[in-house]
Amino acid sequence: NSTADICVISSEHFSSQLRRVEEIYKLNQILKKLFDEISIIVYIRNPIEAAISLLSTHIKCGGVPNGLNIEFFANRINNLKIIENWESIFLRENLKIKLFNKEEFIDGNLIKDFCLACNIKLSSEFIFPGKVNESLSLDQMKYLNYLNQYFPPFKNDRINKERSNLTKFVLKNFKSSSRFLPTKREYDLFKRYFKYDNDIIRKKYFPEK
Repeated sequence: NSTADICVISSEHFSSQLRRVEEIYKLNQILKKLFDEISIIVYIRNPIEAAISLLSTHIKCGGVPNGLNIEFFANRINNLKIIENWESIFLRENLKIKLFNKEEFIDGNLIKDFCLACNIKLSSEFIFPGKVNESLSLDQMKYLNYLNQYFPPFKNDRINKERSNLTKFVLKNFKSSSRFLPTKREYDLFKRYFKYDNDIIRKKYFPEK
């Protein structure tokens, strides 16, 4: 019922959950009934950085991963596959591909960058969020990864109430400046694995870089 000129729907789950063309097509059919024009904005991230962020999220949700498994992450952070799937349904002219990198943001600010991409005029009345959804520190990863073995997210096919505040407890009580870093082998493996994809993305969408 809104009379607004612009509607923004933003969610990282679009790329992580809609991995098949058929699912994206279904979304397209829903959106076409609601809007006159549709533009898709995709922020892509360096795969190794995206993998580390996803590793942190996986542990927060109760997972017990063993390092940066390339096979696990290749299906979830494949930038080229994501772009091609969405482009096949929404067409290239309706897609804006942007780099998730502070040096690439307008004035180094993601919110400003996003607003400009959405044709939204920034206002001093906007309420800017503080730091949200931060990645775990290395210590937090270690403790939570260990505890997840004994307090899994599900028990007997039901949500495990024993771990209800476990993640919040670890986040609050084990703060540190330590950060997870990949091994040189992991870093080189990701670089080689995604080199072909990155070259295609650069030539097609960022030829000046």
